[in-house]
Amino acid sequence: MTMTTDASHLGWGGFSSPSQRCNAPSRVVCIRDNLQVRGISPRAASYVLKSWRPGTEKQYSAAWKCFCCWCDSKQRNPLQADLGTVCDFLTEQFEDSKKSYSTINSYRSALSSMLLPVDGYSVGEHPIT
Repeated sequence: MTMTTDASHLGWGGFSSPSQRCNAPSRVVCIRDNLQVRGISPRAASYVLKSWRPGTEKQYSAAWKCFCCWCDSKQRNPLQADLGTVCDFLTEQFEDSKKSYSTINSYRSALSSMLLPVDGYSVGEHPIT
């Protein structure tokens, strides 16, 4: 799934000071926009978006925001993240931020739902992650 939104075309890392809050692109909006670019009607897209349980959606949205803010701090575009970026993020969350193993797995699953497959694998199924 290729994510394309206005944010992916404008570049990333636009905050002038570290004190400014990260304005992460909405996970739901990114998915909906991508589905519509692929020719999926808004009506059908709404059913795809409702396929996640509320708890899962909340957890994945929080993980996506964390990833976007991390990418912003590194001046990387989260919508075009490669496997190295994902691995760096997960490693930093585990080692530096002391996130639990289950939280890292949740982050990996959330990113897998958003990012393009690498070497024929989703991010969450890639042997490296």
